[in-house]
Amino acid sequence: MAMTLRGVALLLLPSMVLAAAPAVDMAYTGGGRAACDESVLLQVKQQKHSEQCINVSIEIYPYGTKQESKWGTSYTGWETCIGFEQSPIDICTRDTRVQHGAPLNQDYASATGLYVENNGHNLKVKGDFGSVIIGGEKFEAKQFHFHSPGEHQIDGHLSVAEMHIVNLNENGTAAAVVGVLFKLGQKNMCLETVLAANMPRAGCKTFIGDLDLRCFGTQLKGPYWSYQGSLTTPPCSEIVKWNVLKRHATISQGQLKVLAQRFSFALGNNRDVQKLYHRSVTLTVPVY
Repeated sequence: MAMTLRGVALLLLPSMVLAAAPAVDMAYTGGGRAACDESVLLQVKQQKHSEQCINVSIEIYPYGTKQESKWGTSYTGWETCIGFEQSPIDICTRDTRVQHGAPLNQDYASATGLYVENNGHNLKVKGDFGSVIIGGEKFEAKQFHFHSPGEHQIDGHLSVAEMHIVNLNENGTAAAVVGVLFKLGQKNMCLETVLAANMPRAGCKTFIGDLDLRCFGTQLKGPYWSYQGSLTTPPCSEIVKWNVLKRHATISQGQLKVLAQRFSFALGNNRDVQKLYHRSVTLTVPVY
């Protein structure tokens, strides 16, 4: 079931299906400290994980610099992919505008009866996770999904994985995406209910129970970069208010391997960074 923005498929739900490359394991080395907000526990119902292969679309894209360069020229409906407000970007910290203000205005909550879906491109969890207010406009959190390696770069450095929380406005005409960056370290208990499940095959989903995005409180309450951008997958619609959280969360080697086994192909499922052009990036440092 596709979620649309005035007829445009939203973030990883286009109608075009392409052939998949073979999946491979991806290995990283690194370290870090667990960043899960221990004051909010994941609510996981202990029910048997069962795979269902219905109502899950297969969505696979040609990745790699050479293939991605053709997105806007070789595929009908993807012309915006060569636009001037594309995502992801390399955030150059020395060029960002710094402002002190309120933390990200989010009111995330626990969602129940959830499934993790494997659409052949990424792992995604759909539900009603609360909301965020960006620029005075309310956006409802409808799903989150993963990219590995990450997509946004910070001063040329790529994270091992990136989670996108997709929020839609009331009319379905715009999206606000909150990006959580990951570094290798201790097991992330915020992800355990998703990654500990029996991972579904492409085109299938597995029941995981309940999950509360407030588990990422450490990241959500910290500084964040914001800029105007696009979907990072075709049709690359330029309707996204990006909010990339500065504080990295951790992910263990084992958890990262689960992502790699299920949807990270030889080239990963991350788009190359795009030119900034006329845009500016703002770093908001919360004042409490």
